[in-house]
Amino acid sequence: FETLDRIPPHGEPWSGLALRGALRVAERIAEHRDRALRTRELATVRRDVPALRADLRALAWRGAVPERTKTLFQQLGWEKITTRVPRWIGNSASEPGGKPLE
Repeated sequence: FETLDRIPPHGEPWSGLALRGALRVAERIAEHRDRALRTRELATVRRDVPALRADLRALAWRGAVPERTKTLFQQLGWEKITTRVPRWIGNSASEPGGKPLE
Protein backbone atom coordinates (compact mmCIF):
# COMPACT_ATOMS: atom_id res chain seq x y z
CA PHE A 1 0.00 0.00 0.00
CA GLU A 2 3.14 2.19 0.01
CA THR A 3 2.02 4.68 2.70
CA LEU A 4 -0.04 4.63 5.86
CA ASP A 5 -2.70 6.80 4.20
CA ARG A 6 -3.20 4.29 1.41
CA ILE A 7 -3.90 1.35 3.73
CA PRO A 8 -7.66 0.66 3.54
CA PRO A 9 -9.42 1.23 6.87
CA HIS A 10 -11.54 -1.91 6.50
CA GLY A 11 -10.81 -5.49 5.54
CA GLU A 12 -12.63 -5.84 2.22
CA PRO A 13 -9.71 -4.83 -0.07
CA TRP A 14 -7.44 -7.14 1.91
CA SER A 15 -9.29 -10.31 0.97
CA GLY A 16 -7.70 -10.37 -2.49
CA LEU A 17 -4.15 -10.17 -1.20
CA ALA A 18 -1.89 -13.20 -1.22
CA LEU A 19 -1.21 -12.76 2.47
CA ARG A 20 -1.96 -15.41 5.05
CA GLY A 21 -4.20 -13.90 7.71
CA ALA A 22 -4.90 -10.77 5.65
CA LEU A 23 -8.21 -10.06 7.36
CA ARG A 24 -6.62 -10.34 10.81
CA VAL A 25 -3.87 -7.95 9.72
CA ALA A 26 -6.56 -5.54 8.47
CA GLU A 27 -8.36 -5.76 11.83
CA ARG A 28 -5.15 -5.03 13.76
CA ILE A 29 -4.31 -2.08 11.54
CA ALA A 30 -7.84 -0.68 11.90
CA GLU A 31 -7.60 -1.15 15.67
CA HIS A 32 -4.34 0.84 15.90
CA ARG A 33 -4.77 3.25 12.97
CA ASP A 34 -5.28 6.37 15.13
CA ARG A 35 -2.19 5.57 17.16
CA ALA A 36 -0.13 5.03 14.00
CA LEU A 37 -1.28 8.36 12.54
CA ARG A 38 -0.54 10.17 15.81
CA THR A 39 2.90 8.57 16.03
CA ARG A 40 3.68 9.60 12.47
CA GLU A 41 2.66 13.18 13.26
CA LEU A 42 4.83 13.26 16.39
CA ALA A 43 7.79 11.90 14.46
CA THR A 44 7.49 14.48 11.68
CA VAL A 45 9.99 17.33 11.84
CA ARG A 46 8.09 20.57 11.33
CA ARG A 47 9.93 23.27 9.44
CA ASP A 48 7.06 25.73 9.08
CA VAL A 49 6.91 26.95 12.68
CA PRO A 50 6.52 30.75 12.37
CA ALA A 51 8.01 31.64 15.77
CA LEU A 52 11.10 29.50 15.26
CA ARG A 53 13.65 31.43 13.25
CA ALA A 54 16.86 29.97 14.63
CA ASP A 55 19.97 29.09 12.73
CA LEU A 56 20.87 25.43 13.33
CA ARG A 57 24.44 26.47 14.16
CA ALA A 58 23.07 28.70 16.92
CA LEU A 59 21.31 25.67 18.44
CA ALA A 60 24.41 23.47 18.46
CA TRP A 61 25.72 22.29 21.82
CA ARG A 62 28.90 24.19 22.62
CA GLY A 63 29.67 22.80 26.02
CA ALA A 64 28.48 22.58 29.59
CA VAL A 65 27.99 25.72 31.69
CA PRO A 66 30.36 25.08 34.62
CA GLU A 67 28.35 26.66 37.46
CA ARG A 68 25.02 25.10 36.54
CA THR A 69 26.45 21.72 35.62
CA LYS A 70 28.59 21.34 38.73
CA THR A 71 25.72 22.44 40.99
CA LEU A 72 23.38 19.92 39.38
CA PHE A 73 25.94 17.12 39.62
CA GLN A 74 26.52 17.91 43.32
CA GLN A 75 22.76 17.84 44.00
CA LEU A 76 22.53 14.45 42.30
CA GLY A 77 25.63 13.10 44.04
CA TRP A 78 27.53 12.81 40.76
CA GLU A 79 30.63 14.88 41.62
CA LYS A 80 33.04 12.44 39.93
CA ILE A 81 31.19 12.61 36.62
CA THR A 82 32.51 16.14 35.98
CA THR A 83 35.70 14.51 34.68
CA ARG A 84 33.64 13.03 31.85
CA VAL A 85 32.27 16.34 30.53
CA PRO A 86 33.87 16.69 27.09
CA ARG A 87 33.68 20.47 26.87
CA TRP A 88 33.13 23.39 29.23
CA ILE A 89 31.97 26.80 28.05
CA GLY A 90 34.45 29.59 28.71
CA ASN A 91 36.98 27.59 30.71
CA SER A 92 40.54 26.59 29.99
CA ALA A 93 41.77 23.12 29.20
CA SER A 94 42.72 22.80 32.86
CA GLU A 95 39.07 22.08 33.67
CA PRO A 96 38.86 18.39 34.67
CA GLY A 97 38.15 16.27 31.64
CA GLY A 98 37.05 19.23 29.59
CA LYS A 99 38.26 20.96 26.48
CA PRO A 100 37.88 24.68 25.92
CA LEU A 101 35.40 26.02 23.42
CA GLU A 102 37.14 26.59 20.10
